[in-house]
Amino acid sequence: MTAAAAAPAHRCVLLTALSSTALLLACGCTSTITPPPTPADPVTIFVLREAMHTGLVLPPQPGHAGYVEFGYGDWNWFALGNDAWYHAFATVLWPTRGALGRRSFGADTAAELQRFVHWATLSPVVVSRERAGQLRERLEREFAAGQADVVRRDDLGFAFVPSQDSYWFGYNCADMAAGWLRELDCAVSWVPIRIAVATD
Repeated sequence: MTAAAAAPAHRCVLLTALSSTALLLACGCTSTITPPPTPADPVTIFVLREAMHTGLVLPPQPGHAGYVEFGYGDWNWFALGNDAWYHAFATVLWPTRGALGRRSFGADTAAELQRFVHWATLSPVVVSRERAGQLRERLEREFAAGQADVVRRDDLGFAFVPSQDSYWFGYNCADMAAGWLRELDCAVSWVPIRIAVATD
C-alpha cells in the first residue's frame, strides 16, 4: 500500500473509533441505581452530580460529624487543577494517577445539606445505616492514610489524596461511585462508558 493510500485508511480508522465512542456516549452513559429493598435501620445517602462529576455524600456517623462527600478523579486534572483542554487526552485515553477527594459541607441534617448544595443535583438513596457507616469509616481511613500528600483546592472545597486506583475514561468518578453504592447493597446497572449514575 502506498503512503497516499495509507493516509485515508488511517483517517477512516480514526473516524470509526471516534464515531463509536460518540455512539457509546449517546446511547448508554447513565447507570440506574436500585436501592436495597428493605435496609435495616435505614438512612439516606445522596448521589451528587454536577457537570461531569459524580460523588457520594454520606451522613454523619459517631466520630465523624456532618455530611461529607467522597469523589474520585484524575490527580493532574482534579487535584492539581491542570484542566486546560490539551490535558484532557492524557486524562481519559490511558490510565493515569487517581485522586480520592473529600469535602465537607458543614451540614448536620439532610435539610441543611440540600439548602447548602444548590449548585448540584442531590439524589437520595435509602440504605442500611450500618453499611453507610462502614463505607464512611473505610473511606475516612483511606483518606487519612494519604495525608502526607494531601492537596487542597479551596475553589472546589475539596481536599485530595492519591488513590490506589488509576483513572481513565473506562474507570472514572461514576464508576468509583457505582462501586461504593454496591458496597451499600445497591444494584447499579452496567453501561459501556459510565459518566453518571441516577436513582431508579
